[in-house]
Formats: sequence, C-alpha cells, structure tokens
Amino acid sequence: MEARSESVGSIMRSPLVTIPPELSVREALEYAQGHRVHHLAVMRQQMLLGLVCTCDMYEASVDSQIAGVMSSPPVAVDHDSSALDAAHVLASRGVGSVIVTVEGAPRGIVTRGDLLRHEPRLEAEMGPCRCDCCGLTRHLRSDSYGQTLCIYCRERSSDIGWLELGDASG
Repeated sequence: MEARSESVGSIMRSPLVTIPPELSVREALEYAQGHRVHHLAVMRQQMLLGLVCTCDMYEASVDSQIAGVMSSPPVAVDHDSSALDAAHVLASRGVGSVIVTVEGAPRGIVTRGDLLRHEPRLEAEMGPCRCDCCGLTRHLRSDSYGQTLCIYCRERSSDIGWLELGDASG
C-alpha cells in the first residue's frame, strides 16, 4: 500500500507575498526581485484576485497594470490537501503553482518545483514539468512544436533560431 502524500500545508512557502492590482509591471518586477520570489498573489484588502508569475510579467509592457497580466481566478487548494492532490490540480489546470488556503483565506503558495523537491515521484502525475532543453521546473510554456521550454531556453532558441533550423532539417 502506498503511503499518503505529504500535505501542501507542510510544503507551502509562507507568508504569501502580495501586491495590489494597480501596481505596474515594472513595480511588481522590482517587488518580486526584492522579495526573491517568482510568484505574487494579487489582492485587494483581504480578497485574492489573481496570481502573477515573473515570466508573465516579462512578456508584458512594463507600464501596464498587474490586473491585466495576472491569472484570474487563481487556482487554490486547501492546506490539508495532499501533495498528490495538488499535483493533479497543477496538471488538470495547466498551471505551475497553486495558492494554499486555510479556511478559505490565502496563506501560502506551492509550486511545481516545491512538489518535486518534496516528493520526486509526483513528476509522473504532473505531465510535462521540466524544460526539454535544460531541465528547469519553473517558467515553462509549450511551444508550437510541442516542446516544453522554460522562458530562458525559449529566448535562446528564438535568438539563434535553433527550433526553426531543427524543424527544417527533420
């Protein structure tokens, strides 16, 4: 019999780093850098409005407001949920992180990388969760060729055109 997966409440990063929706992308990037995080919860007073990742912000105008860049509604799981349940939510919703709630209030965050560090066996549950080029587990997007690439490898591949060259010769 397989052991029950650890709860996300014991894995989550807390406290949740939050910003208001009126903040500009430039200000949000500076805030994320200052707090050494990649994900920011977008809140107005005590209400969770959305979630934004720095990779989403890199693709937006620095003068635009976070409200236009954030993912909304944010994907959330209860702190008592198992890491396995969180992995299934990540896979089914096609996201790289979930907000962790306690009695409905946002309290922390768990990312794909957090789950893999705590329970490596969950990789099979999450589908594509590593960059096909470098193995990174964050800032992932699927490209038009069906590859899963991190933001850094996507930038490198477009700079040198290796995807186009590789596709043309195949």
